[in-house]
Amino acid sequence: TGYAQAETEIVLAFALTTTLVVKAIVVVAKGGVASAAIAARDVFVPLVRLGAHAFILVHNHPSGDPTPSREDVELTNAVARAGKVLGIELLDHVVVAATRSVSFSETGLLPTKTDLRQLAAESRAS
Repeated sequence: TGYAQAETEIVLAFALTTTLVVKAIVVVAKGGVASAAIAARDVFVPLVRLGAHAFILVHNHPSGDPTPSREDVELTNAVARAGKVLGIELLDHVVVAATRSVSFSETGLLPTKTDLRQLAAESRAS
């Protein structure tokens, strides 16, 4: 059984160098069939230790449907904001399933620099 067919959700972070070479792949969360409990700090602790310049998140959907959930989008936004503050850029978040995958970057779900500025302004206002 491969990663895409795993029975539980597993979230990986691909730590990248300044030249976008994969420095390490770390498991940042494991969960149940429907979700993996994860906070932005869970992603960044190993990335900071590795001295990552940028990263890509990847996680599987055991259901077989790689369509990002509301929670996936919220996590991506939180991680992208934290990465901007820490100087470790989120380049993509990919959801994989048995027969296909969905890239946040390719589908326009990855927050842009403008989106991140707006999210930061909204969080300061609240």
